[in-house]
Amino acid sequence: MPPNAKKLLRIAEEEGWQIGVVSLVARINRPDAQPFYASWHFKHGKWAFHECRALSPIGHGLVKLNIRDAFIYLQDPTVIYPEDPEENEDGQGHG
Repeated sequence: MPPNAKKLLRIAEEEGWQIGVVSLVARINRPDAQPFYASWHFKHGKWAFHECRALSPIGHGLVKLNIRDAFIYLQDPTVIYPEDPEENEDGQGHG
């Protein structure tokens, strides 16, 4: 955490303020992929994963991902695209 953020939170507590949730949000971009967001919350003295979202390529807004999906998406951003229901397992379309 940046020193000025630590200082602000420390002074807030000293002055009687209650600290709610402190969040870290990262926006990750790649030229061949949809933007990707990940966030963590700092509560009760520790960081915890909150959520990940990626922009849907088919107009469904931000798609929520769990942390395992996020790691998969980072390695292969094409997984965000829906599968064609007309294709079977060998990649061939139905008649």
